[in-house]
Amino acid sequence: MQAWLTRVAILLACLGAVPRPVSAVTQTRDFDRFNGFESGGPEEYVAAGNPSPDTTAHSGVYGLRTSVASGQAEYVTATLSAPSPVVTDGIWACIVTPGSTSRRVRSWLSGSTVVAELVLLSDKRVELRINGGTVAISSSSISTCPAFTQIEVQYRATESGGDATLRINGVTQTAFPGSAASSIDATTIGPSGAESTALDMIWDDHTIALTETFPGLLEIAALAPISLAGDFAWLTNGCASAVTCVDERPPNDGVDFISSTTPGATDSFCHMPTGPAGIFGALLGVKTLIIGGASGSASVKLQLRLNASSCGGSGGLLAPFGDIPLGSGFAGYALTNVTNPATGDWTTDAIDHMATLLTYAAGGGTAQVTQVLREVAYDTFGFPTPTPTGTPTSSLSKASATSP
Repeated sequence: MQAWLTRVAILLACLGAVPRPVSAVTQTRDFDRFNGFESGGPEEYVAAGNPSPDTTAHSGVYGLRTSVASGQAEYVTATLSAPSPVVTDGIWACIVTPGSTSRRVRSWLSGSTVVAELVLLSDKRVELRINGGTVAISSSSISTCPAFTQIEVQYRATESGGDATLRINGVTQTAFPGSAASSIDATTIGPSGAESTALDMIWDDHTIALTETFPGLLEIAALAPISLAGDFAWLTNGCASAVTCVDERPPNDGVDFISSTTPGATDSFCHMPTGPAGIFGALLGVKTLIIGGASGSASVKLQLRLNASSCGGSGGLLAPFGDIPLGSGFAGYALTNVTNPATGDWTTDAIDHMATLLTYAAGGGTAQVTQVLREVAYDTFGFPTPTPTGTPTSSLSKASATSP
């Protein structure tokens, strides 16, 4: 377990959100991490085994499938920006093929110690345990795919109230007393133990907050790059243009990519607009993702240009950047902005007119990037569906993948 923990990059926090109540006007949900798996893989979460993309999804195009034989493990790990005595976790899940006995399918860790775990029982209900003791058992079972069930878990260490809550589709399940003194610093998704049963599940739309705010009925969709935004200094490899080098989903690591060895060299991208992707309502966060790696030593800057004229805006304000030291293997790196760095709450116009900037920073080696993607978390509850149109706080994180 320590091996994958050491492969996760330190989360660099900036532009943090202040916890606020949820409403259509005040729309942040305080997410520390979120992942719609829309890249066609684990994105910046660290994979163990071979979790795979699946077109059965709660929202967007892809879910993440963990399919294991008896005694095997397959999961992804998300490391938090800092250890926290309070975490509120939400995910959507469905079962392709159930197990014949119980299996742990989620865990919340303090270092390498499992503090809380969610166990899928043989009858497809789930049991929440704290330090091995039962806290709650769901009254209903997890859905068979393609239908999805929302699973929410809130953990409060002894110093912060000393309890845990399990919610299924928004309904709190019968709970028993249970608490621990440990803060949580990571979570896993998928079977991470070695129980003697096969199990096949699909996961989607994961969020985790370091507050007591539940995620609600959110969705996560992706916006692929569709054009350059005025900067094009990187080289193309195996593709006709920078956009076609980085727009594939799933990423085709090493087949085609953009590359650079020149400090200051920048490529910038406009993305698909929110309307055709069905994004509206309360906009809860924007994640900018790259899949990249390096031959030799190289670091890059991942940055947003707000109101970019090349993307239909009227100016071009640069937001604070995330500096990324690239590893030797292709990996996911994400810059997450829960709020707009300039104005607070996100709007669809702000997202539509925003460019992604990728700049070679330093190192002397060759930086390679094979995918660029934008994910948006949003909640449509209480909002009317907009009329269709024809218009086609932040943290830095990293996960391991294959060698470039």
